[in-house]
Amino acid sequence: MNSSNVQHKEVRAHVISAESPIAAGNGPSEQSASEYGEPVRIEDKVKNFSRLGGSMTKLLGRTISREPEDPGPPPDGGLKAWTQAWMAFALISTYFDKNRALALAVAASGNATGGMVFPAMVETLLPRIGFPWTMRALGFLMLGIAVLNIAIMRTRIPPRKAGPLLEISAFRETTYSLFAVGVFLMFWGQYFGYFYIGSFGRDIIHLKQADSINLVLIMNGIGFFGRLIPGYISDRWCGPFNYVIPCAMITGIILYCWAAVRSHEAMLAWSVLYGWFTAGMQGLFAAMIAGLTTDLKRTGVRMGMIFSVTSIAVLTGPPLGGALIQRDNGCYLNAQMWAATVIVAGGLVLTMARISRTGFKLMVRM
Repeated sequence: MNSSNVQHKEVRAHVISAESPIAAGNGPSEQSASEYGEPVRIEDKVKNFSRLGGSMTKLLGRTISREPEDPGPPPDGGLKAWTQAWMAFALISTYFDKNRALALAVAASGNATGGMVFPAMVETLLPRIGFPWTMRALGFLMLGIAVLNIAIMRTRIPPRKAGPLLEISAFRETTYSLFAVGVFLMFWGQYFGYFYIGSFGRDIIHLKQADSINLVLIMNGIGFFGRLIPGYISDRWCGPFNYVIPCAMITGIILYCWAAVRSHEAMLAWSVLYGWFTAGMQGLFAAMIAGLTTDLKRTGVRMGMIFSVTSIAVLTGPPLGGALIQRDNGCYLNAQMWAATVIVAGGLVLTMARISRTGFKLMVRM
């Protein structure tokens, strides 16, 4: 669920194809043009980014393959990233009971740090040292971090001698099943804002490329504190469920209000609010899973299953939003309403999950 690649992905994901009405020169309908402004053609601007993505795919393919020719995109890149994330969260959760949410929020704050560091590195290094050495610089940084993690991370409890890869029986628990559905919906619409805030700024508000990228950096920057502070509040007063559910509802309202943003200043304020409340959901996500598991030895399996569910949401959500934008000839309204609605729906399902565990008691920490 790392947003550090948003700068590249949000540009590439929403590119209007040559067959679309906009690319063909027909433009949007008169109604959408008057309401949202004439969309800016971006084919020339994203051409270099598309070439960058193709080069990155070839580089990754050659790196992991034994074949002499380019095999195409690696099939397990996403799997490696997700397994590294959930295994680290599962390990950390076994060390804490009283301050577990804060500890996991601190770990999740690395997401926001990467979302600022990696785009800034690419933007700075790419025109100076070229693509190959830019990728090497990113790789060296990641290698150093990985070596540090390997050196200091230790398991607290002995691993199970034998156990299933999947614990299907967990989905027979009402709370766990509702939680899986709720977080799927929540993450399904959540990353739409991260992927398309830049293109919205360029197409609708007519921002410069640098200003649109700054919006993404601001969202990630505020997300650093948006993960840490909710973790402290959750441990001290309310619990992760009681914090995330209002965050989901407020995030949906913020997305509904996105359609009314029409200036650079308003876009900056919107990015700060959206970055803060989505960070709260991301930072406490792992703590919510850990809180549903009483047997610490099963934390890794149950956390891995939920991460698998949310990976599908993160994979399909942004392209679905892009398809809605393209279908509406560059109009963002329907995509914004879809993202807001699914997040609110996710918050409602999480409320049902809480009720299934605690009943209709309001002042219960969960």
